[in-house]
Amino acid sequence: MANWLTDRTLLGAAVFVVLASLFWSWNGGSGFSAAATVTPASSFCTDGDNGMNTAVASTCTDDSGTYEDTCTSNRVVGERFCSASNQCGKKLMQCGYNKQCMKGKCI
Repeated sequence: MANWLTDRTLLGAAVFVVLASLFWSWNGGSGFSAAATVTPASSFCTDGDNGMNTAVASTCTDDSGTYEDTCTSNRVVGERFCSASNQCGKKLMQCGYNKQCMKGKCI
């Protein structure tokens, strides 16, 4: 019985060492950390047309720069907007029926 108990204890210790080393590798070798700090991608974001508005050509500004709404084709606008992480995003949006894209807006 003592042999069985020793084998079981050694097996448990080996599993712990393997799991700890996997965690250490996954954690970038920086050790065990209790909590992660999440930093927003940008501290601010402003959008001149307040979102997805293809009728208005505007700019979106965040920490990394200023971006304009642009025409990607004669019927598609690359509409800039503020994402949930305070970064300027871009969404391709179709101009409505019988409209075309000119100077970053559908007319």
